[in-house]
Amino acid sequence: MKICVTGKMGSGKTTFINVLRKTNTKVFVVDEYVNEIYQAKKKGYKAIVKNFGINYVDDKSVDKKKLLNLILSDKIKLELLENTINPLIYKRIKKISNKELIFIELGTYIKFENYFKDLFDKVLLIRSKNNKENKIDNKNYKKDHIGFELNDSNIKYDYLIENNQSIQEFENKILKFLNNTIF
Repeated sequence: MKICVTGKMGSGKTTFINVLRKTNTKVFVVDEYVNEIYQAKKKGYKAIVKNFGINYVDDKSVDKKKLLNLILSDKIKLELLENTINPLIYKRIKKISNKELIFIELGTYIKFENYFKDLFDKVLLIRSKNNKENKIDNKNYKKDHIGFELNDSNIKYDYLIENNQSIQEFENKILKFLNNTIF
């Protein structure tokens, strides 16, 4: 069973995945996969060179900082990046077996629910009322920059975990969820 773990930036997805790793629950983190395919001569690296040029890579990997600066200032380039990387992510997730339980962290599911929804048996949304909306500002990005306004209010989900407490209380809530939810 593939369960998508999604939520806005700063909602607690990474904490959720780290707790799962401590319990030896299988996880797949899309950001880790993208980092892997962004290495020199891998398919993500080649796709970036093809669609954006050699100015966005070095001899080791994709220059994510340069690429981020580009997509923040150009909505067309953001869409090109999404259309370049999402199919690679989709193909990789599709290869993951449904025969055993695996949690797949995919934050952008919120934005691309219709594109990815057929890959998952269940969706778990992590939401934080205390969500550090200013986290984006803390990285010198404006809240209204393209690509960062993800709306989780319309997403269809099977499970919801609210992250409105201390890290320890949130971790306890995750463990309780794992112990009490029948998959």
